[in-house]
Amino acid sequence: MPTIVVLLASVIVMTLVLLDEGRANQTRTPLPPPAERLVLDLPGDPRRPVKLRVPVVFPPGSGPFPLAIWNHGSNGSGGTMDENTVSQNMGVYYLLSRGYAVAMPLMRGFGNSGDGIHNTGCRLDDLGRDAAADVLAVIDPLAKQHKIDASRIVVAGSSFGGWNALAIGTFRDARIAAIINFYGGVHSSACRDHQKPLIESSRRFGQSSRVPSLWLYGSNDQIFPKPLWQAMYRAYTEQGGRADIVDFGQFRTDSHKLLGDPSATELFAGPVDRFLAGLGLPGKKINSEYLPSEPPPATHYAAIDDIGAVPFLNARGQEIYKKFLSAPSPKALVIAPKSLMVAEYGGFDPLARAMAACQKNGATCWPYAVNDIVVWAHPTPSPPPTHFARLEDTAAVPYVDAAGKTAYGRFLTAPRPRAFVIGPDGSWSMAVGERDPVAAALATCGDPKRVTCQPYAVDGTIVWPASEAAAH
Repeated sequence: MPTIVVLLASVIVMTLVLLDEGRANQTRTPLPPPAERLVLDLPGDPRRPVKLRVPVVFPPGSGPFPLAIWNHGSNGSGGTMDENTVSQNMGVYYLLSRGYAVAMPLMRGFGNSGDGIHNTGCRLDDLGRDAAADVLAVIDPLAKQHKIDASRIVVAGSSFGGWNALAIGTFRDARIAAIINFYGGVHSSACRDHQKPLIESSRRFGQSSRVPSLWLYGSNDQIFPKPLWQAMYRAYTEQGGRADIVDFGQFRTDSHKLLGDPSATELFAGPVDRFLAGLGLPGKKINSEYLPSEPPPATHYAAIDDIGAVPFLNARGQEIYKKFLSAPSPKALVIAPKSLMVAEYGGFDPLARAMAACQKNGATCWPYAVNDIVVWAHPTPSPPPTHFARLEDTAAVPYVDAAGKTAYGRFLTAPRPRAFVIGPDGSWSMAVGERDPVAAALATCGDPKRVTCQPYAVDGTIVWPASEAAAH
C-alpha cells in the first residue's frame, strides 16, 4: 500500500542573544502562555471511530469566547506534532489576540490521537474530507464548554491544515462562518504528479463549498510554488467556491514558514482582520500580549548597513552592529547615550526584550532598527538635505567667524548624533551625543530675543537652505 506523506508545519525558533557593550549571552524565551488551557480527548468521525486529542487555549476573561478551530500541518512524522507544539505558531496567537478560544484537534496518528491517516490515493479532496469529518465531530462536545460560543466558527489552518480547513467548507455546516487558509495543500507519495491532483481536488472543493474563505500564500513558497496555488485558486473559484486571495510576496527564504516567525504577523493581520470584520466576526486586537510589539515606522534615517550613521556608537558598538546585520530576523536593536546598545535576536518579541534590558540597566533606550528596517528619528525633525555645500567644506559655513569654522571642524569629527546651528549675527552652537541634538543646539545658540538660529548640518548631512547662498 502506498504511503501518504504530508507537509509541513513550522516550529518557532525561540533562541535569542543579548549583546550590549560588555557581554554576549544566550538564553531562551517562551511564547506567552494562554490565560487558560484545556486538553480534551474527544470522539472523531463516528463512521471511523477514534479518540482525538484536542488542546484548547483561551484568552483572558470569563467568556463565552467565539470558537476558532486551528488545523495543524505536518512534516511527515506524526510524532513531531503533539499537544505541546500544535499551538506554537502565529496563526493561533493571532486568533488569541482577537479574542477567540482556539481548539486544535490533532489529526489521526499525531500526538495522542489514535489511528492514522488513511490512503486516498490521488483524491486529495477525499483525504481532506476525512480530516474534516473528524474536526466537525468534535464541535458538539466543544460547544458544551461554558466558555465557548460555537454559533459562528472560524476554521483556519496552515499547509495540510489549510487544505483540511477548505475541506470543512464542503460539508456546508451552518456553524462554519469563515475559513482562513494559510498556504494550504498536501503532497501524497501515491501521486507522481503533485500538482494536477491538487488542482483537480481544489476544483471539487469549489463545487461543494460556499463558506467565505481567505487564502494567503507567498511567492517563494518552497512546497507550493506560486503558479500552482494560483491554479488551485482559479479552479476553486471557477466552480463557485467563495474565496479572496492574498499574495504576501517573498518572505525570508521560504514563505511556507511564515507562521513560524512572530514578526510576520504584520504581513497577514491586516488582510485577515478585514476579512473577518466583513463577515461580522471579531477582527480587532484586544489582547496585545499575544503578539509582538509593533515596531515604529520606517524613517529612512540611514541605510540599514550604514554603520557610521548609528548614533552613540563606539568601537565595541560597531562590532555589535555588524553582528546584528548578519543575524536573521526577527531581531531588534536599541540604543542610548554613553554607547549603550542592546541587540536581541529570535524568539517572540525581540524589541520588547531589548527595551526591557535597557530599563533593567537603568537606561532609557530608543529603537534604532527592527529586522532590516531603520526606525530611528530625531525628536526635533531636521530640515531636508540640501546641496548648499559639501559637508566637509568648512569655508562654506555662512555667518560664522574663524572660531566658528574651527568649531565646525570639531563637529565633523564628532560621533553621532550631532547638530551644528548658526545665526545671522555670527552665533553658532553644536550638540553632540544628545538624544535631540537639533533642539539642544538651538537652545544654546545666541540670544533668542535678538536672533533666530537655524540648523546648518545634522549628523552627516547639510540642511542649510541653498537659497540662503545668495545672501552671503
